[in-house]
Amino acid sequence: MGLKIEQMSKVIAVANQKGGVGKTFLTFHLAHFLVEKGFRVLVIDLDPQGNLSLVLKLLSGWRPSCQTAEIFSSENISFEEIQAGLRLVSSDITLARYEASSGGVNFYFKLRRALKKYLAREPEDFVLLDCPPSLGLFSLSAFVAAESLLIPLKPEIFSISGLGDLLRVAEEVKEDINPSLRIMGLVLNAIQKRTRIGRNIQAELAENVSIPVLAQFPASIKAEEAMRRGEPVWKVAFGTPLAKALREGLTNIWQRL
Repeated sequence: MGLKIEQMSKVIAVANQKGGVGKTFLTFHLAHFLVEKGFRVLVIDLDPQGNLSLVLKLLSGWRPSCQTAEIFSSENISFEEIQAGLRLVSSDITLARYEASSGGVNFYFKLRRALKKYLAREPEDFVLLDCPPSLGLFSLSAFVAAESLLIPLKPEIFSISGLGDLLRVAEEVKEDINPSLRIMGLVLNAIQKRTRIGRNIQAELAENVSIPVLAQFPASIKAEEAMRRGEPVWKVAFGTPLAKALREGLTNIWQRL
């Protein structure tokens, strides 16, 4: 069955096996958005590249560590307090050694069991799982543990071509292991509506994919600037089209959680 510890503890996986589609960008901004709404948020970085951990720690000066490895070694969750209401279970390349583990099916349940124990004593409002660009151990573990799945996507042909595989795997996990998992929808990143290919791919999505598009964020240099500074776009570039789109899109996502 799905993870149900506290009624308000909602576990959301942010996943796409394609790299460079904005998983970390979406997780980072959704986390800050929810904290600003007054919620307690735990973020778990499941990517051995540790990009989300790095970005969240930019303002604190903490060095990278691999607390996520504890989940797969001892089913324990430890965290760092990034700011009031925001906690991070950090990752680095150390986590990669578990990807090739021969622990069998049991390994796919370690995250769910660790969260069950953690949320029994630390009732967070939201848990965000930032997945790596693959459909391996860490992404599947997130599907087993999560209640909701958000899929960031760039309107590019190669990004869209792998969407079917991701949806198929998620549906298999839902049918066989975690019936509580629901695919919330797509989040389109770095949209260039003025280009013909951008318009064509969006039309293709609307015609062939039944999953709703929950948010659309325009391409902007402000996205990288904000991530490099470790702050949300609306703090770095308030009033820009991207900041406005983020507020509107994240509000729509939040209302559906």
